[in-house]
Amino acid sequence: MKRSLLVAALSLALSSEVFAQEGAAAPPPPPPSSTPGPVPPPAVAAEHRTKLISVQPIAWIFGVYGIGFEVAITNRLSFVSGLNFYAFSFMTSQSQAAGGPTTFSTSTTVNVLGGLVQPGIAWFLVGRAPTGLWLSPKVEFGYISVGTSSNFNNGTFMNASSTTTSGFVLGMQGMVGYTHAFDIGLAIQLGVGLGWNYTPLSSSSSSTSTGGPVVTQPGTPFSFLGSFGRVSVGIGWNF
Repeated sequence: MKRSLLVAALSLALSSEVFAQEGAAAPPPPPPSSTPGPVPPPAVAAEHRTKLISVQPIAWIFGVYGIGFEVAITNRLSFVSGLNFYAFSFMTSQSQAAGGPTTFSTSTTVNVLGGLVQPGIAWFLVGRAPTGLWLSPKVEFGYISVGTSSNFNNGTFMNASSTTTSGFVLGMQGMVGYTHAFDIGLAIQLGVGLGWNYTPLSSSSSSTSTGGPVVTQPGTPFSFLGSFGRVSVGIGWNF
């Protein structure tokens, strides 16, 4: 009898221990760390550079040297200004020989000097001034002088003459183009359009021949009116 009670008690104790182990709740998770992790820095917006200075190196081949400046007034509008200087010359010559020594020779030299100021505005259809797709009207004010000298010589007779023609240039132009600026600041600019010019001109000439005096006389004033296509290929710096 005692033995039976001991076995029953032991069985009950073991059962209670197993039940307690199986029914015990899992320990709670550790509390989250109160130390915050690294916070990423806020995004920084790209700097808006509002000025552009440019030159047109292809035009240098033809003796036209210019520089342009542009500054944004709003996101869509900018003020533009160009300054061009013209300095070039060219010469033609001809000679003829008749089975021996030269019988005559002629030569003509043309020198061109002048300057042009081109203030205006640019309206940006795409992008943010001064970069993007734009329309640009400008007015033009300048001065030009063209000097021509000719010489004739046949060995016994010589004639030399020169003519100078000069006047102010008034005009306007309209162009459409695109300006792209790289992150480093380098910018490229392409544009095409039409221009109109009115130039009232005056001239004077002089000539001299072998054994004769120099003869000088004024020319007849005249004006030049015309329209021209315009092409702009520029490289510059956006800052």
